[in-house]
Amino acid sequence: MKGSCINDKVIAKLKQLSRDSVAAVRFHIAIRLSLLLQSLPDLMWEIINDYSCNEQNRGVLKGLLGDSFGKLAYHYPEKLSQCTITIYNRIEDGPGSDDVRRLCGELLAFFAILKDVATCKDIVIEISCNPETHFAELSRIAYFLREHLTAGPVAFPDPIKDRARKGSWDLLHLILSSAIPKLQVLENTYKNVPNNDWLDDDKEKGSNLAKIIDSIGNQIYFAADADPAIRIGEDPTETALGPVEKLRFLEEAKPVMDLLADSGFPQVIHHLIQIYHSMIDLKPRDIFLAIGRVVQAGKRGGYQFDTMAKDLIVKIIRRYLADYRHIYKDDKECERVLIEILDVFASVGWPEAHELVYRLEEIYR
Repeated sequence: MKGSCINDKVIAKLKQLSRDSVAAVRFHIAIRLSLLLQSLPDLMWEIINDYSCNEQNRGVLKGLLGDSFGKLAYHYPEKLSQCTITIYNRIEDGPGSDDVRRLCGELLAFFAILKDVATCKDIVIEISCNPETHFAELSRIAYFLREHLTAGPVAFPDPIKDRARKGSWDLLHLILSSAIPKLQVLENTYKNVPNNDWLDDDKEKGSNLAKIIDSIGNQIYFAADADPAIRIGEDPTETALGPVEKLRFLEEAKPVMDLLADSGFPQVIHHLIQIYHSMIDLKPRDIFLAIGRVVQAGKRGGYQFDTMAKDLIVKIIRRYLADYRHIYKDDKECERVLIEILDVFASVGWPEAHELVYRLEEIYR
């Protein structure tokens, strides 16, 4: 807004529109508040504070959080983190509340990890330690963290990106360290009890925990760049991870990937193996042993019965037999893991696994 256009009437009209009885009018004010930053900053902050403390319409709050806060958050973390906390504490239930809390969760994670705001760190930790009641926030947080899991160059340090990357991995580890044991407790409590017969409250908690674990598995998979074909509409030369970035990813992701394997979820197990498959050439022996551990963990969830699982494992072993046969001949641990993997899939009747068992003698030729 040009300074020559600003007068008391304009300011009064903007205030009036910001409190209009029609939510659609307030929404259009909410998503454009950042335009007032240069010309009317005091009015901008007045309306932001008013909406943060008093606005009830979920659509207006979504516009405020997703647009105006998103544009201002980097430069005004202290002010906007408090406004975000105010909204988060006010909006707990009712239609549209989950969407508002998702956006709050993303902003809180941003302030905690990228801006080191202590109050936001405390809230994000509390959310992460109680995933069964915070699915909405954590699903959005996991999505937000994805882009930071590979941030920063390997060749030289970048303190800001390195801190964001480490903080993102640490937070994912914290979420999973809470979600997986809690889900396992529920599963043990209802052992041999059909899911439909669980208490409604426990059924909802179990569903939320499972969705959070699955969501993190998806985000790790996409961050790993395991399948360049999924980068639809992007320039692969700009976004693809190189060998050194992938090696760093493997090292930093290991604690989180180990926890994900413990879930036993077939889809999560499949994503983990796909990641390892895409990085075989980097560390053939270590990755093969890691695949063996993940396959064993997947047995609990019935991964070995899935056709896609069988196809991927057969493809991986055929590649190892073609390109890295020496690791079985020279390394008893790798030989043992190979036999164990084939046994998992042969034991449920996959003919391709039986065929590979018969071909094991090729290793010693």
